[in-house]
Amino acid sequence: MSKTMIKAIYRKFKKYYQRFVRLESVFYAGTKYTCPVCEGHFNSFKTYRGNSFIKGVKVDHTTKNYTCPKCGSGIRHRLVMGFLKSNVQLVTGKKNVLHFAPEEFITDYFNKFNNINYIKADIDPSKYKNAIELDITNIKLNDNSVDGIICIHVLEHIEDDLKAISELSRILVSGGWLLLALPIYGNQTFELKNLTAKEREFQYGIDQHMRLNGLDLQNKLEKAGFKVQIISTGDLPGSYFDLTLNTPHSESDKYLFFCSKA
Repeated sequence: MSKTMIKAIYRKFKKYYQRFVRLESVFYAGTKYTCPVCEGHFNSFKTYRGNSFIKGVKVDHTTKNYTCPKCGSGIRHRLVMGFLKSNVQLVTGKKNVLHFAPEEFITDYFNKFNNINYIKADIDPSKYKNAIELDITNIKLNDNSVDGIICIHVLEHIEDDLKAISELSRILVSGGWLLLALPIYGNQTFELKNLTAKEREFQYGIDQHMRLNGLDLQNKLEKAGFKVQIISTGDLPGSYFDLTLNTPHSESDKYLFFCSKA
C-alpha cells in the first residue's frame, strides 16, 4: 500500500471519527466547564485511563475530568491555550514566533493573526505541514532573531536539555518570551544516565523520555538568562479545569513555564 493511499485512508478515518466525537460531546454538554481550545461548554470532561512506570513502580494515571469530549484536549492543552488567550499582548505587533513540534490547535490559533510570522519546526519536519527542519540543540537561526518560542512536551525528549535551553535563549530577542510545558514530577528532577530504552520506560514511563523533570527546571532556565514565571492550572481565569483533581497525571500536566529574556 502506497503512502498516498495510507494518507487518504487516514484522512477519511479522521473525518468520520471527528463526526462521532462531535455527536458524543452532546452528552457532556453543560455550563460547569469551558474548553479554551474548542470553546465548548460541558458539565464534565471525559476520564483519562492509563498507567505507566514511575521510578520503577507501576502507577495508575486514571484521571476524571481530563479530556475534552469535543476536541480531545487534555489538561496541558487547555493550560497552554488558556494562557495564550489570557495574554493577548503575546500576539500584538509584528512578531516572529517559532513553534517546535507544533500542536495543531496552537497552529490554528496563530494562523488567525496576520501580524505573526509563525514558523513550525521539528527535527523531522515531514510530520507537520509546512514545517522546517531544526535541531533544538543546534538551531540554525541567527542570534536575537525570534520574538517568541513555543515548546510543549519537547524538552523531556532531549538528552542535552541544557544545550537546548541555551539555544532557545540565544535566538530570542531581548524581551522575547518562551512558553514551555513538560511533565513535572515533584520539586526535584530525577535523572539516571546511560539507560537503555527499556530502562527509561521503567524509570520515566516512556522510553523516549530522558528524565523526570521537577520544578527545579526553573534553575536551569534562570542560569540561561531567563526570568521565569511558573503558571499552574489554578492561576488562570476561566473554568478550564477540575481543580479538585490530584492524580499523578493531573499533577504532571498542571504547570507551565513562562520565560522572558532580559
